[in-house]
Amino acid sequence: MPLKLLFVCYASICRSPMAAGLMRHNAKIYNLDWEIKAAGVSAEYKDSHPHPSAVKCMRKHGVDITTFSSTLLTREDILKYDIIYAMDGVIYASIYLHTHTPEEKKKIKLMMSEVYPDRDVDIFDPYHGGESGYSYVYEMIDQATDKIIEHYKDKTAL
Repeated sequence: MPLKLLFVCYASICRSPMAAGLMRHNAKIYNLDWEIKAAGVSAEYKDSHPHPSAVKCMRKHGVDITTFSSTLLTREDILKYDIIYAMDGVIYASIYLHTHTPEEKKKIKLMMSEVYPDRDVDIFDPYHGGESGYSYVYEMIDQATDKIIEHYKDKTAL
């Protein structure tokens, strides 16, 4: 069974498609058969494509995220995915409210906890941050996806 990873941000138009897109790109490089999805906790931009600045930033790094469409986090996602990566503490808390069991709660992690396991580090929302904000977010996501591969490349479903 493939490892199933879910990346969650506010509206699924910036951070989560960037993270899921880079994770898919890197998983392909490492020949990892992982299921990877992006979702949001808000339906504000439901069915929207990623923000143009996110697309441009990822394109600079050879990653195409234009096929992503924003989706709302569902109860089925909580049950299906092995690890649910929240982009920040507010998103973490929102996901947590959707869980019902201790096992479900254990699935949630801050994405940057893979890089800084002893600290709560948020990936800020670059929506209003201009191109430099997206570049900064990319660098954080790049570090985290490298650590995720390092930690889980030899594992299948948890």
